[in-house]
Formats: sequence, C-alpha cells, structure tokens
Amino acid sequence: MSTRRVIAVSDSHGMEGRLRDTLLAAYRRGAVDVAVFLGDGLSEWETVSAELRRERPHTVWHAVRGNNDWGRDAPKALCFSVNGVTFYACHGHEWQVKHGSYRVEAAAREQGARVALFGHTHCSCLEPDAAVTLVNPGAVCDFSAHRPLYAEILVDDDGRVR
Repeated sequence: MSTRRVIAVSDSHGMEGRLRDTLLAAYRRGAVDVAVFLGDGLSEWETVSAELRRERPHTVWHAVRGNNDWGRDAPKALCFSVNGVTFYACHGHEWQVKHGSYRVEAAAREQGARVALFGHTHCSCLEPDAAVTLVNPGAVCDFSAHRPLYAEILVDDDGRVR
C-alpha cells in the first residue's frame, strides 16, 4: 500500500465541459486513485467518467445522486474504504446541509466513517474533527472561483488523512 489520492467533485449542473476540465486538472497534479461525484449533474458525470475510465482504468469511480438528478440510478449515499479509512458520501440535501453539517456528521459516524463528503451548498468547506472530517468541494459550476473546484484528500497507508 501507499498514499492514495481521492478527488471529490459536486454540482456541475449541466456543465459537462467544466466537469471534464476540473477532473483533468486534478489528473495533471498526479494519479487519482478514487474519484467521487457528489450529485447534481449525474448525466454529465456518466459521460465524462466513461471517457476517463478508458484512459485511466486504475481509478475507482463513485457517484451519488443529488436533488436535481431526477430519474438517475445512483444511491443517495454510499460508503467506501481507502487504505482502511471509511468515507461517507452524499449530496447533502436530505441531510439539510444548508442549515449545518451535524446531520451529515451523525450519518457518517453511524457508518463508522472518518471522512464525510457532501455537496449541495455550492460552498467549499473543510471541517476537521477528532472523529469525522467534513469536506465539501464546492460547485464545479461556480465560475467566480476562477479555478477548478475539487477536493483532494490523501490517505496514507497508516490511515492518516490529509
């Protein structure tokens, strides 16, 4: 094992080109072991991730559905493990994240997760906690940031999360 790199993106809202550019920017910085989409743009995620899967077959791809992903077949939340660290991923709307992160944190704790990834607010945040680190990458569709918006989480082989 070695350090694994997790990339999280969210809320592309129809901006397929921007989503592609964001993921390619993450790949330019190094290999991506796990890529996670946190909802509201599953149709473009399906297209872009299918393209990138062919070129980068070592990446593990995950996605959850958001409140604007009508008719898409993806879970509303999921857990996955990287170097022994459990991640909890959701869009966040059903956890009312616009009113605080405590519900998402509680759901992550219930699943034994050390990292909770969520979107929906379109605002990036990092809230390290002794038990659960909360990460929102912001919105891919946010052009005011003047940079690609994604979160990068490194998980060392000893379970340290950075």
